[in-house]
Amino acid sequence: MKLKYKIWAFKDKYYYPIRQYIKNIWKFRKELSNFYDWNYDLGLFRRTIELNKLAIEKYAHEVPESRLKKIAKMERAIYLLKLFEEDYFIGLAEEELGYKYDSGDWIFEPIEDRPGFSRLLDGLSDEVKEKNTALHNKSIEIQDALWVELWSIIQGQYYKSFNKEVDFNEQFDGSGILTWWD
Repeated sequence: MKLKYKIWAFKDKYYYPIRQYIKNIWKFRKELSNFYDWNYDLGLFRRTIELNKLAIEKYAHEVPESRLKKIAKMERAIYLLKLFEEDYFIGLAEEELGYKYDSGDWIFEPIEDRPGFSRLLDGLSDEVKEKNTALHNKSIEIQDALWVELWSIIQGQYYKSFNKEVDFNEQFDGSGILTWWD
């Protein structure tokens, strides 16, 4: 075997994969530093979509009608994934309902039969408790709706149901991770 083929084989087997591995560590450095074994992490998935979106925006050789729809859906998916990463659903519920969550004052009452120990008392009024419950319920409702929306964007449309007599780009909404390539 000639030397140049051995060099090519070495590059294909070792050099290029190692170079790509180092590039990926750099690209995903923030997300990797935030990854822990005990919880799910959507940051790596979000960053993948961000990098894919940037590549499609800059380098795609695709008609603008479908490319711009894909970019819009990718941006929406990135926004939704950030909401799940930050667990911002109470904030969304506060914005929608028009009032803030009230954690109340911390009231510690000494326990008489156990010196040095205290009991935490609930200092919230019934009205505040009802508002907090409404905020909590609304945040769960928002979270569930956005979770369904996120995965419908990722899943995409069912193309077999498209009308073959109508232009594809008129029916295509940009969703579907399987179509997010150039």
